[in-house]
Amino acid sequence: MKKHLYFLSVLFLLFSFKKETPKQTTAQTDVWICGPHGAKRFHFDKNCQGLKSCTRDLYKVSLREAQAGLALTICGYEDGHGNGN
Repeated sequence: MKKHLYFLSVLFLLFSFKKETPKQTTAQTDVWICGPHGAKRFHFDKNCQGLKSCTRDLYKVSLREAQAGLALTICGYEDGHGNGN
């Protein structure tokens, strides 16, 4: 039973992300993350220096999902301190 719930949770997370398309525009409530798994920070700017080392696809998710659903925090380059931490 636990395996089924884990599998369904992973599927839900995979399909809840929107992959970037050229026609999409970034609204202030949308943020960028590196890959569907393992992200620790979110980014308002798709060209943020914190995303330069990303080797996976970039995904656009809502700010609410990034903070509440994925428990991500804002990138250090975008939090006003500019130190990347």
